[in-house]
Amino acid sequence: MPSSASTNAPNARAVKALAVPSAHAQTPAHTQANTPAALEAAMLQLVERRGEHSSACPSEVAKVLSKTEWRALMPLIQAAAWRLQQQGLLDISQRGLSISNLDAVRGPIRIRKRVGPNPSSPIRETP
Repeated sequence: MPSSASTNAPNARAVKALAVPSAHAQTPAHTQANTPAALEAAMLQLVERRGEHSSACPSEVAKVLSKTEWRALMPLIQAAAWRLQQQGLLDISQRGLSISNLDAVRGPIRIRKRVGPNPSSPIRETP
């Protein structure tokens, strides 16, 4: 089966996991349900539901996909968030400021749907 990681189409399995608790809620971090495309789709679904003026914690996506091993998903979730920010689909912020380099960030981040071509909050350039 060809990889769908390079497409922006939402993965139906991940979107369904956000809408209704399912067997995927208990899947380990290394399963096929947690592919980059599935994680990105789940993240986009979450920020879409929140709306343009609300943010979410990326751990919310991880907890939907794995109730017991969600912490193991966090590096994958953060990488998915970074890819989506680079594609212009969402903003990543910390302490209210948009961030430009996820690798330099330590501590909790927030994600939200990008509303226009530019983030609406000031960008903090990180080394």
